[in-house]
Amino acid sequence: MRRYRLTLSTVLSLSVAPVIAQDYLKAFEPVNVTAEQNVLDKIAESVKALPVAVPAAAPITEPVEDAPSFRDVFKPVAEEPSAALTPVTLSAYQSGLAAAKAGDFIKANEEWAPLAETGNPRTQYHLGVKFQNGIGLPQDNKEAVKWFQLAAEQGLAKAQYNLGIMYFKGRGVIQHYKEAVKWYRLAAEQGLAEAQSNLGFMHEKGQGVLQDNVMAHMWYNIASANGHSKAGEWRDEMEDLMTQADISKAQAMARECMNSGYNKCGY
Repeated sequence: MRRYRLTLSTVLSLSVAPVIAQDYLKAFEPVNVTAEQNVLDKIAESVKALPVAVPAAAPITEPVEDAPSFRDVFKPVAEEPSAALTPVTLSAYQSGLAAAKAGDFIKANEEWAPLAETGNPRTQYHLGVKFQNGIGLPQDNKEAVKWFQLAAEQGLAKAQYNLGIMYFKGRGVIQHYKEAVKWYRLAAEQGLAEAQSNLGFMHEKGQGVLQDNVMAHMWYNIASANGHSKAGEWRDEMEDLMTQADISKAQAMARECMNSGYNKCGY
C-alpha cells in the first residue's frame, strides 16, 4: 500500500550517453506552477468523506535503494536561465544547455563551470546535479553538496530541495533530518511541489520534526494541488489514520498556507 522515498539510480555511465541524455533532459522541463486561485479550488475540491479503512502493510522504515522506477522527488530538476544574465553569460548558458541536450555533458560542463565559479546559481545547481550523478564529471557527493549549497544560499528552490535530499540520505554530508527539513521548507515556501511532498513525508514519519498527521496531510494536500502526481494518494492514505475533525483542520491550514503565500503554514 505504501511507497517510500527511492533514490536516484546508481552512478550513470558515460558509455550510455544517449540514455543519459534522454533521462537527464527531463530535468530541464519547466515546473508548471498552478495559478493561486486554481490551487485553492483544487484544495477545496479535496474535501470529501473518509475513505473505507484498509489494513496497512507493515511499514517500511527506510527508503528503498535502487528500485526499478525511482521516485520523482529524487530526480534532478533544473531551472531556466535568469533574465538577469548578461548577453555573454546567457550565450554561454544556452550553449551549455544545447550541449547537454545533445548528450555532450563534458562540453556543457566547460560552458557552465566558469559561470558557476562567478556565482551564477543556476549553473551551480547544474554542476551539483552532474557531480551527484557522475554525468560528464566524476561522481562526487561532496562536490555536489558544495554546489547545491552555493545555489541554495542564493535562494534557488531546486537547489534547496536537492540539498535537503543530500542531508536526508547522508550523501556528501552527515545525515541530518532537521537540516533536510530546513531546506525542504525553504523550497516548499517557494511553491516547489516536490519539496512540499517531502515535508509531508517528514511530518508523517517524525523525521527532523515531531510526528504530526495533520501537518503531513496539509503538505501532501498542497503538493497535490501544485501538481505532484502522487501526493494526493498519500494524503488520502493519511486520512485512514485521522479523525474528520483533524482532516478538516488540515484542509483549513492548507488554505491558509496558500492564501498567505506560504507565510502561515502550520499551527
